[in-house]
Amino acid sequence: MRLQYRPEIDGLRTIAVISVLIYHAEFAFKAGHLLTGGFLGVDIFFVISGFLITSLIIKELVQTGRFSITDFYERRARRLLPALFTVMLVSLPFAWLYLIPLQFIDFAKSQLSSLLFASNFYWDHSLQEYGAESALLKPFLHTWSLAVEEQFYIIFPLILIGIYRWCKNHALYLLAFALLISLLFSQWMTQQNPSSSFYMLSSRFWELLAGSFLAYTLYKHPQQVNNTLLKQVMPLIGLLLIIYSVTFTKFSDNHPGLVTLPVIIGTVLIIWFANKKNPVTKLLSSKIFVATGLISYSLYLWHYPIFAFGRIINATPSAYEKSGWILLAFVLSLVSYFLIEKPFRNRSTFNRRSLLVFLGITAILIFGLNATVLHYKGIPSRLPAILGDMEMQPSKINVCNQDSCTFDNNSADTIFLVGDSHMMALQKPLLDYSSENKYNFTVLNTNGCQYVLNMNSVNTKTNKAGECNAALQSSRRSQLLSHSNALVILGGNILAILPENNLANQIDGFKGTGRTYLQYPDNSLLNLQAHRAAVTKEYRNTVLELANHGHKVILIYPVPDAGKDIPSHLAQLIFRKPDQQIKSILAENMSTTSYASYRNTTKHAFALLDSIQHKNIHRVYPHELFCDTAVAERCVTHDLEHAFYRDHHHLSSTGAKMLLKLLADKINKENIFEN
Repeated sequence: MRLQYRPEIDGLRTIAVISVLIYHAEFAFKAGHLLTGGFLGVDIFFVISGFLITSLIIKELVQTGRFSITDFYERRARRLLPALFTVMLVSLPFAWLYLIPLQFIDFAKSQLSSLLFASNFYWDHSLQEYGAESALLKPFLHTWSLAVEEQFYIIFPLILIGIYRWCKNHALYLLAFALLISLLFSQWMTQQNPSSSFYMLSSRFWELLAGSFLAYTLYKHPQQVNNTLLKQVMPLIGLLLIIYSVTFTKFSDNHPGLVTLPVIIGTVLIIWFANKKNPVTKLLSSKIFVATGLISYSLYLWHYPIFAFGRIINATPSAYEKSGWILLAFVLSLVSYFLIEKPFRNRSTFNRRSLLVFLGITAILIFGLNATVLHYKGIPSRLPAILGDMEMQPSKINVCNQDSCTFDNNSADTIFLVGDSHMMALQKPLLDYSSENKYNFTVLNTNGCQYVLNMNSVNTKTNKAGECNAALQSSRRSQLLSHSNALVILGGNILAILPENNLANQIDGFKGTGRTYLQYPDNSLLNLQAHRAAVTKEYRNTVLELANHGHKVILIYPVPDAGKDIPSHLAQLIFRKPDQQIKSILAENMSTTSYASYRNTTKHAFALLDSIQHKNIHRVYPHELFCDTAVAERCVTHDLEHAFYRDHHHLSSTGAKMLLKLLADKINKENIFEN
């Protein structure tokens, strides 16, 4: 069953997809980028989907008295899956060529989650922040929105059929109530958990329901030829709301939620009051808008893999190169629209059986290829040795949690490793070291959570404490003080908690790009000076309590920040180069930041750590491994065989083993377990 074609809706799709393309291209504009709210194009798509799906269901119910779920799902499959599967298959060879093992594993997992209509769950779990820089390097991140729509298509028809059959007279009220509840939940959820709110259907439901409510309203109260003023003014207001939203909204705003309302209302107004005599409708119904709207789905599918692989190959693309990406996306979209989308929508070309055979074989092929990638851990053998080195992978580093990384030899000598993700690199090497030397070993590491008593790590967006809070620190303290005469290795990204270095700190107008800052549970720190004094005091007291308790404490000083993702950087330098060139390339590009820069950025951290004096305190300096060594006055990131980092500031297994040697030398030299 077909709906009456409305060309202005294809024009709206054009606005949506072009906004998304420009946003993801990140064209520089003044101090920022063009269309900072271009991501709202996805929300326009949601409204359109809700409107069309509801219109189709209502029309079929009214005309036939029934609704075929099987036919509905078949139409959705014809619309969405052939083009999606094609893009997935075409992307696989490029992933083979250009992705290092960790990226290839992530790529495979994202494709598998897309097959299961669950990529929004995957990205919420694995990425946590859509706007993060690394998100631009995830070729199938954009499929989260397809998963949201697919989940909507699965559950909403059943809900709407039930409402139509048993609560028909109250349908508009029920839809309006559900929309309002979902909107309020979205606003609340965004403040509690921005990542989950962004990706999950529960927070996007109201946007789809806005289209559904409009469709049911037009069914109950069709627009008449009168209300001329409304039909002239409302589409213009709608277009202005959309333009304002995609131009001025920022990703850091509380989206989705009330800040999303203008673009949703604007889309609803255009669809509601569209008419052939209106200038906005005429514009959206023009050939160029309609033509682009017809290929908008393919454009959406193709653009993100193209952009991601483009950035993986070249980390600093020019505006000219980005324009080339967009042109390539248009070309591929035209090809897939005419060769894939249109034929598969035509039942006379592909009947139901042919469709199922194609989708089944393709899905099995995609599943098999990606399962192979996972089984062989990113297939490192396809790459030059330094890129295929699985030791730079977090999966080889973060092998322990608090339980599995506890090693007890019934020995009197105990080692505690306490810190944040920076210390996780040391877990496996220290576990092996403790086993060899018959030491007890316990890990007390938590992501983003250094050991500082009495303070919470507060999220800058929600202004609430997360997992790293005073209760967790108290639990750590209890375990540490339940032993005596142990060795406590203490470290982490100390720059992240210092007011002078921590750009996350938003106290007293001190704003930046980070995610957390330290605060007392009663939120009593109201300015930068108080914050600086409190962090210094609590950190020093935390360390001294351990030393006074009789523990030997090794303070690990800051690891140099390489300033760029080292595995990706090396990949861009040496991918597909002849073997004889690789070592010379590696030798020429060993260093990143200068040693002077490291000393300058860490001076406050060094001052704090140096000020903590006690006979039981010892110190290890990671910069001695990397700075002013192989290259004078520079900090190196790799040698000719191994990368020392797994991103820009976390050590790889190779880097961690180097740091372990420093620790072992310190333990032996100071006779720590003999004092």
